[in-house]
Amino acid sequence: MIVKIEDPMSAQNNADSKDGTANTLPDTTAVIHVQVCYGTPTSQPIRSLTVPQGTLLHDAIIRSGILDEWHEIDLNHCRVGIFGKLKALDTLVRDRDRIEIYRGLIADPKESRRKRASKVAGEDGSAATDKKSR
Repeated sequence: MIVKIEDPMSAQNNADSKDGTANTLPDTTAVIHVQVCYGTPTSQPIRSLTVPQGTLLHDAIIRSGILDEWHEIDLNHCRVGIFGKLKALDTLVRDRDRIEIYRGLIADPKESRRKRASKVAGEDGSAATDKKSR
């Protein structure tokens, strides 16, 4: 879904002032392209959209509409990032950024690794004893 945002005030902001000098307000018509993605075990929605330059990460997520579709996303608890690096919600997005919304972990990675290691050690118990005796 591509959302095109047009600022009705852009023509007014860029118009010359009454005294003939150019208005120095920033150009709000400049737009950038970003993607917002969220992954679940069953789907990985990606929303491509166009936002005004100077948009915050939080605002881009809201504009994407992904929060309306996935009600379990709570930006107060979910971490977010750009291209795999954690970022704050007040980070300015840049052109071609991929904004990622991260889910909480289901299992503790350290505990999962311990369980796998103990399972392998239980299966290879005799091999482990042979190595120690050498």
